[in-house]
Amino acid sequence: METRDFLPRILGLFTAEELKALGKEIEIKGMSKLSKGDLIKAIMTQIPEEAISRLVNGKGKKKVQETIKNAFILLGGGSIATERIASIKIQGDDIVVKVDGMQWTTLCTSKIARAGAPDFDHTCTCKAAETGAFCIHFWAALLQLMAEGKLSITAIGPLADLAGAIIESNLKNVKPRASLSSKVPGDFGSKPLDQLLQARTMEGRYKRAIEELSKGGTLKPEKPSKQSKIEKPIKAAKPAGKSVAKKESDAGTAKPGQKAKKPPAEPYRVEIKFVKNEPGPPAKILATLVKVTEAGRKVLPIHVLIDEADRLLAHDGCMDFEMRLRRKQLLCKHLLQVFLNIDEHVARRLLWNLDAFEFASIIPSQKDAPLTLPEAVMKLKPDVRVGDDDTLKGKILDYLLVNEGFPEKLRVDAIKKELGEMAVALLPVMVAESIIEEFPPGHYKPK
Repeated sequence: METRDFLPRILGLFTAEELKALGKEIEIKGMSKLSKGDLIKAIMTQIPEEAISRLVNGKGKKKVQETIKNAFILLGGGSIATERIASIKIQGDDIVVKVDGMQWTTLCTSKIARAGAPDFDHTCTCKAAETGAFCIHFWAALLQLMAEGKLSITAIGPLADLAGAIIESNLKNVKPRASLSSKVPGDFGSKPLDQLLQARTMEGRYKRAIEELSKGGTLKPEKPSKQSKIEKPIKAAKPAGKSVAKKESDAGTAKPGQKAKKPPAEPYRVEIKFVKNEPGPPAKILATLVKVTEAGRKVLPIHVLIDEADRLLAHDGCMDFEMRLRRKQLLCKHLLQVFLNIDEHVARRLLWNLDAFEFASIIPSQKDAPLTLPEAVMKLKPDVRVGDDDTLKGKILDYLLVNEGFPEKLRVDAIKKELGEMAVALLPVMVAESIIEEFPPGHYKPK
């Protein structure tokens, strides 16, 4: 591939304004009203031969290296412009990388036929790829193939001269995608299942999953009310003070302008209702969660599908999974509860191969439906939504889970002291997304 041949692949990484500036440098006129695609065509048809090498090895090289660095961040589980990798699938000579964003509904897919190296037959639905660019999603796919040992740096031809050193120094940090295995290694098979599940989730979720399952079959006991504690004998009566006023407030009376305190949550336990529970291999499990209270059973709008043949783990109705855990391929409390209710041998096999699975928040019957944020999120102030921070959301949720039994630590001022001002700004976002809830005003807890 000649330098002129892959120049359009690099130019597509530049913004329209950057392309107009490049055009001025090489004295191309009439570019002010052109679209990005037309700007690239104008540069390609009018650029002098002697300027091509200078452009590629100067600003072009810098742009390619910047894109590759960002691709490595995506492969490491990080976020670029709120996008994260949802799944990577390698099938024969093709690799498909799905990337989704937090604030929009687009799913980007890059597909590379290795037989076409170093130019490759690749497609992507992102804007940069519309002009033929080797976009960040293309590079993520390419670098993953290199990490798998299925492609060498030399296969990318002249592009290796632009970014070979960066690729070699960062490639060791890219995790190969696990392939399905029918055998469970001894160490994995010898560890208790609860340890394996806790290693696949985040702090607090496993304990909560166990509590909701109520393995003994009894409902969670109600916590003693504050009133019953106050009624303990035998101190002499004192004039009504703050504690009495607080007790009255707890009983449901509210001062003017204040919201009445919500009554205590009804005790419940969770049951798993299996529509399918085929151990395989390959296993296929389809489950619905059922909430059991003293008043009766209620089927929740929460479903789980584990399809070993298609390497798919799909779970809908859970904002914790969709907004926080899915992209890190971790299990929420609902998934933990399903794994605890299936055959242990099957659970171990699935856990061992889980890195090869696609984690999705949409069950396949509606798998291609657009991802949309709740209407409540869209009503938030724009400056709050722009300031969204997925990493900080996770820290907030973890903090609330750990301190759920300590109301004084769930106040806004305590959260601000522990996690900073930005955490306070994110609290209404997380409430709108149904990740957490506010219980009385100014206190927050996991949903």
